[in-house]
Amino acid sequence: MLRLAVSGCEGLNVDACEIERGGQSYSFDTMRELVLKYRITGKPGFLIGDDLAEGFPTWKEAERLAEAVDLYVARRSLPGLSPFAFPHRVITNTILPISSSEIRQRIGDGRTVRFLLPDAVLRYIRDNRLYG
Repeated sequence: MLRLAVSGCEGLNVDACEIERGGQSYSFDTMRELVLKYRITGKPGFLIGDDLAEGFPTWKEAERLAEAVDLYVARRSLPGLSPFAFPHRVITNTILPISSSEIRQRIGDGRTVRFLLPDAVLRYIRDNRLYG
């Protein structure tokens, strides 16, 4: 579904390395793998939601990850970002008060999700009778 969602979006790519690797995945390991695989020079960007920022220090290799990437924090909640000890930039994005859980629930309840998903993704969900 993610491939369908980004098809036609220049500069976006979906990589299944975490699924293919199997087992538990850690962001530091994934970033290291992607840098080698795609021969990325410089620091790649790494985006997290502000809802994950508080727990970021507990992530595996959090300090090394923060040093290896340009860290961006997107807003997902209205109050804003709590103090965050790692160098980062805040994305001043529009907050949409809807979650993937709510989208799945809406589909299961037979309510509309039009404009909440790309048409190709919605078609895939309907064709494969997901979440119903």
